[in-house]
Amino acid sequence: MTPKQWKRLFARTLLWAGFLVGGAILIVFAFTTWNVYIKEREARIQHKNEVHALSELSNRKATLTENLQKFDTPRGIEEEVRKRFPVAKPGEEEIMLIAPKPTPKATSTSSATFWKGLLGWWPW
Repeated sequence: MTPKQWKRLFARTLLWAGFLVGGAILIVFAFTTWNVYIKEREARIQHKNEVHALSELSNRKATLTENLQKFDTPRGIEEEVRKRFPVAKPGEEEIMLIAPKPTPKATSTSSATFWKGLLGWWPW
């Protein structure tokens, strides 16, 4: 081989080695970029879940604060005790409300019901 052919062979080898190293670097960058993207997406989803949980907790805090304020009054305490336990003050009695009995419908004669049922089958 002539020196010119050696130089050409050496240049091609360096060129291919450069392509391989550059390709390897691109692959490494692609994987690291993909991993960063996945972590960012998971962090965004977790942030959305945490914001939702925070809003639920703040709503619960407001409800509990209202309930605590209700317990500051004797009427609120009495209402809660009556709701949870079957108690009554001395002299109180129980009232039972009974629904009225349904009134029976007026029955028609059997012949009118018969004709009504028979004519109901005709497609008019």
